[in-house]
Amino acid sequence: MFNFKNFILFGDSITEKGYEYDQKGWVMSLSEKYIRNVDVINRGFSGYNTIHAIEIFPRIFSKEVCKDTLLMTLFFGANDAGNNPEQMVSNEGYFANMRKLINLCLETFPENCPVIVITPPPCYSKKFNEDRGINKHENKRTEEFRNLCISAIKEFSNNPRVFYVDLWEDIFGKTWDVESEEFDKILDNYVSDGLHLNGNGNDLLYKKLVQLIDEKLPHLSADNMKMNAPSWRDIDPNHVKEAFQSFQDNQ
Repeated sequence: MFNFKNFILFGDSITEKGYEYDQKGWVMSLSEKYIRNVDVINRGFSGYNTIHAIEIFPRIFSKEVCKDTLLMTLFFGANDAGNNPEQMVSNEGYFANMRKLINLCLETFPENCPVIVITPPPCYSKKFNEDRGINKHENKRTEEFRNLCISAIKEFSNNPRVFYVDLWEDIFGKTWDVESEEFDKILDNYVSDGLHLNGNGNDLLYKKLVQLIDEKLPHLSADNMKMNAPSWRDIDPNHVKEAFQSFQDNQ
């Protein structure tokens, strides 16, 4: 049997929606880039917070299930940071949950599998709340959860398998003021409804992930990975079976 490897992307709706064609979904773009290299598996769950993520983790992931995973992403916090009582999580709870989730990933996925944590995204709360008629998000609270995520990641700074993408810095640079009109104006270029990524936001996340992989994990760069199954040009029409067997033997 051919042994097809995979990337697993674990997160909330921003991961689940990652295949949206009209928004240039980041998962879709990653899948296209790695076609015939690895299978990109979307494990996004709309509305989930870190409590839900911890609960579902052992129900969908195990060492056996993940034995062929080369890379995984962890992307939670948008719902934890909201004000909806059915989804919101305390600051202390979110920090503890992120530590637990990172540990679960390190323990469950192969020892050579990097874990890329993506920070909770910034929120243009005025736009998001107006669309729903309720106060579900606050800019300041989403900033606090971004900082908590970074703090949790720093606890694994000595672990060479843990990496992160900071959407806040990628959008705003090193400084920002969440209470300013400029913050909302800049962010509006990257979100569709105030929170979920639009085409620009998805493209930014996709490019930052690829940049991280190319620079820090070059063995996982699409350009350096072997193609799954032999190219048709390498198949001798007089020795088809032998071509496939040779490829399998050298995987």
